[in-house]
Amino acid sequence: MEESSEAVTIAASDQSSSYTPVQQALASLATTSASFLVLDSPILSTSKLLPILTTLMSPPTQRDTMILDAEPSTELEAKLQEALCISSAIVEAQKKIMGGMQAQTVLQSIYLEGMWGQLQAQEVKKAKKRKTRKINMDRQVKVLTQDDIIKGIQEWQDCQDKMVEDAATKKQAKEKYTVVMVIWKVWETDRKERNLTLKSKWDEDVRRWSVERDSAKFDHCRPRWTKPKMPLMEKATRKHVLADFTVDNPSGNGDDDDDDEEEEEEEEEEEERGIQMSIDGDGDNDQ
Repeated sequence: MEESSEAVTIAASDQSSSYTPVQQALASLATTSASFLVLDSPILSTSKLLPILTTLMSPPTQRDTMILDAEPSTELEAKLQEALCISSAIVEAQKKIMGGMQAQTVLQSIYLEGMWGQLQAQEVKKAKKRKTRKINMDRQVKVLTQDDIIKGIQEWQDCQDKMVEDAATKKQAKEKYTVVMVIWKVWETDRKERNLTLKSKWDEDVRRWSVERDSAKFDHCRPRWTKPKMPLMEKATRKHVLADFTVDNPSGNGDDDDDDEEEEEEEEEEEERGIQMSIDGDGDNDQ
């Protein structure tokens, strides 16, 4: 027994002696808060390292210039000046290396912060999608008449009923929304045609007025009538969204509603921009 224990001790000492300082440092991380770096388990967003501390470094300056510029009187002074030059060069080189290392450390920290945010977002997204129908999650033996089992089954059944009800409500809302959107698109088509007719008539009146204006200028008199004013265009009616036909206004439809409103605003802006360009063009012709 003593021989076997001695052999284990010798083998352990040989193994520890074969470790490099870096390997020993990595092995010691297993007992610290940074153990997730050396373990096989996946890294979570809750795993964080200590904040990186950088050192303030003075800017490069010329030192001992008087000593280096002085003319050495002895061989010893010449050697001391040479050694001082070498020492100053080494210090400057070390500063450059340390500055580069600190810059790399800051960039790595920024990169890790970004990756940490993406990892956290992925975990939240997976947690939302994760749905389980298991009631006995701790894998312990249970009696089906226990209160917590009955409560879990009731909650699961209520959740299933709510999902079916929500699906039916969403389907009905979608059908109503489709019918209303068909009517709205017909109204919008008619409105745009009426606006186009009004604008075409106004363009023709402006063209006739331009001819009259040019003729009056040639005859050195005033035009017989003033420039026709642009008629008021019909504004677009409110575009319905799916949330108008639902009771609870689910959060999932918020993005679609925003997209629809943005599209409506863009259409109105394009229409107004085209009308304004035509007005500006006529104004330039007047000048």
